[in-house]
Amino acid sequence: MRLRTQMLALTLIACGPATWAADPAPGQASTTAQTRIAQLRSSTEGLPLDRQVAALQQQVAALQEQLKALQSVVRLTDTGVVLTGPAVTIAAGTIVVDADGNLNLEANNLSAVVQRDTTLNNGMSLTITSDSTATLQSRGPVDVKGTLVRLNGGTRPVATQGSLVQTTPSGAAQIVNGSPTVLAN
Repeated sequence: MRLRTQMLALTLIACGPATWAADPAPGQASTTAQTRIAQLRSSTEGLPLDRQVAALQQQVAALQEQLKALQSVVRLTDTGVVLTGPAVTIAAGTIVVDADGNLNLEANNLSAVVQRDTTLNNGMSLTITSDSTATLQSRGPVDVKGTLVRLNGGTRPVATQGSLVQTTPSGAAQIVNGSPTVLAN
């Protein structure tokens, strides 16, 4: 009885993780695991004890190789979990990243493709900086809103339709009553 219990435990270890990782529905995981345990029992049933042990040793060796491969990609540290690889893909219907502290993304290039609407909400100030050129482009209208909109750090009101403009004797024009909320230089 003791050998059977150990064999069942090793079978669960051998069949468990791969089975649950492959199943799409959680309810199917236990059924699939039970099926694999039954298959293992039937494949070793009636075999001499030394052949059963040899089969289990092969499975343990295979699991050790899988564990080594997993450990080369996933590393536990004092501060968290590190995933390393030439490419890491996270696929799900919904992905939530919830950080109590900072969230840092560092890459040579960053690209995001969104098929529908995109919303970025920020509780404090927002700064977008480029060390080179920056482009804001839309195939439709662009609406820039704010209690005060400064263009290039502007301090003077921008003329809008209906604004009064005064011409000086030298020919220069000066806006008399431009927008109080849109400033430019």
